[in-house]
Amino acid sequence: MPTLRSEPLPANINCPYCGANMDLDDQERIEKRFTCPACNKPIDLSMAGTSSGSQAKSSPKEPGATDSNQKSEKAKNEVYRCSECGAMINYGDPTCANCGEKLEYDEPPMAAPDSTRPGQGNQVGAVAQAPPGESEAKRYLRHLRLFVKEKQDFYMTKWKVMDNSSGIGSVVTWNWGAFFGSVWWLGFRKMYLFAFMLLCIWQALTIALYALGISGAITLSLQIITWVSIGLWGNYIYRKHADRKLAEIKIKYPDLRTQEVQIVKAGGQSALGAIGVCAIGAMMTYAVGLLLSSGITDSSFSPRYRSTDNQYQGTDNSGASAQSTFNTFNKDALGNGNAPVAIKKIESLDPNDTWQNSNPTSAASLTKSPYSAIGKLWRLRGQVYKVEAMSPSLHLSGQWSEILLLANNPNSPLGSTTIDFIFNGDAQTIDSDAPLSIAGYFVGMYESENAMGGKVECIMMVGNAFRR
Repeated sequence: MPTLRSEPLPANINCPYCGANMDLDDQERIEKRFTCPACNKPIDLSMAGTSSGSQAKSSPKEPGATDSNQKSEKAKNEVYRCSECGAMINYGDPTCANCGEKLEYDEPPMAAPDSTRPGQGNQVGAVAQAPPGESEAKRYLRHLRLFVKEKQDFYMTKWKVMDNSSGIGSVVTWNWGAFFGSVWWLGFRKMYLFAFMLLCIWQALTIALYALGISGAITLSLQIITWVSIGLWGNYIYRKHADRKLAEIKIKYPDLRTQEVQIVKAGGQSALGAIGVCAIGAMMTYAVGLLLSSGITDSSFSPRYRSTDNQYQGTDNSGASAQSTFNTFNKDALGNGNAPVAIKKIESLDPNDTWQNSNPTSAASLTKSPYSAIGKLWRLRGQVYKVEAMSPSLHLSGQWSEILLLANNPNSPLGSTTIDFIFNGDAQTIDSDAPLSIAGYFVGMYESENAMGGKVECIMMVGNAFRR
């Protein structure tokens, strides 16, 4: 049998599994047992025999032992590497535990290099140079595995299918993680540039659709299309990303040892990267929402009251008496005649009674079921962004103001809905940018043109009570 190695390991070697560079302390060098900090795999070289080609002498043959038996015993103590991925394997294993490649043992495959540098003796498991006989193609595949790290088999299988396909099959394979993770998956796989580009494109589409007044259903459809697209093309995008990184590292670091260390650093996964990408996306969505919501100009509202003064005086456009009950068949607040009805009712109500008799609701509920909500007292909360006294030409009794608020609405493509609150009372103490709960009659909805030429859906309420 080959003699066992007695000298300690060198102070600096590479992991036989992932290729990461490791610095060993004195105890690890002597005991030859340690764990790779990159792939977390335990490594035990304490019983590893010298590789073929070393200067160790064989012991005399035992009685009855043949040359083939001696050769077999020696082979069991050799250190082998998989010819496909370069990982360390045990003699006799039918397949590589790392990549699943079928193994043959006619000749020792990919033996660990011996004296890689003068004066350091035999180095079991060192990868300072390429495994003997490793072609550029095999090294490329091994480097791809180092880059992917987790889920190597999944991506190598998908990429092999793409390489062996033509047409659409060469770029399209399904990835459930990419589909459900979307931008989060891109950040998790460290494709930060592509993730940022996708966020920018999505926000630009949101602004364009909003300016065109396209409904939220279209926006949701575009979101689903985006998720499906990343699920279909995610593997292709990841392959291009890996190839680009490998090429950059190969040019920048000529030394193979340094290349593989940098590949391990550049690849793998990053939970912090995924969280960072999602945080940036959330901030961009919030900023765009504020931008679009603030795009509602003063002139968008004031012409409405000047052109419909007689509506608030209790008469319709023909001069006849206005309706005395709420119209629950028309949700258009500018044409259903409900505003003057609500104004008369509010003028006869005490603010405390309005508040106590109102039921809590949300902008999402009102926009989802407007007809059943018309003519009832409701209470909801929003963020004030404009307070303006109404024109005295409306001939309304008492003091009236218009308060515009933004209320959260997950059903809206912007995440919020504007509340146009016609308030009977003193609004001078209400500050802009302050949260406010209001109570009053829901009279309907309408669309108003924003500063960008698009349409924004608004809720109109008439009331006389609020709480900070």
